[in-house]
Formats: sequence, structure tokens, C-alpha cells
Amino acid sequence: MLLALTCAAGTACGDPFELCDTAILPGLQVTVVDSLTEENLAPEATVVARDGEFAGTLAPAGESYLGAEERPGTYTISAAHADYEEWTREGVRVEATSCGVRTRRVTAPLVPGD
Repeated sequence: MLLALTCAAGTACGDPFELCDTAILPGLQVTVVDSLTEENLAPEATVVARDGEFAGTLAPAGESYLGAEERPGTYTISAAHADYEEWTREGVRVEATSCGVRTRRVTAPLVPGD
């Protein structure tokens, strides 16, 4: 099988480049767990990502939450669950690549509530 290689837009031939496909990549993949037992809390938690004017609820996908598709930025992520204290992390950077974004994987360890 022969693959045709082309230079990514904005790069000179000979520079490192990557092959792009048509997949839409999530900027964020968040796994929400119990901080004591490490039990996965999907899909019962709610995960929200904010970057400036943008705010989006991440969608449950198996044992994690996905969102911010093809959207680079610096996010504040919060995770909430009825039986746990809310968790927040600021400054989560999603970087652009020549093909879209590099998915940033984050674990949100929630502390059980009283």
C-alpha cells in the first residue's frame, strides 16, 4: 500500500508534518472519578468547559466526557455530582495542530460530600 504524503498548509516541504484525516477530534477528554476509591463516576456527573465567551457541557462517552471539538483554547473545567464536592481546574490548554487539535486528557478526582 502506497500513501501519498503532502506538506501541511503553512509548512515548508521537508518540515515535520502529519497526515490528516476527516475525524472531528475532541479538544477535551475528562474522566471523573471518586478521589478515594478511583471508581469512575460516568455518566452521572456533569462536566462543563469554559473559555472566554465559550461554555459547553461535555458529553458522556463510555467512561469519560468529550467536548470542545476542534476548538483550541485555555479552559476552566468543572465537574459536579450530587454526592460529591464540585471540582474545578483552570488553565487547561488545548493546542492546535496542523490537522485540528491535540486532545487534552484530564482526570477530575471528586471528593465525597458530607
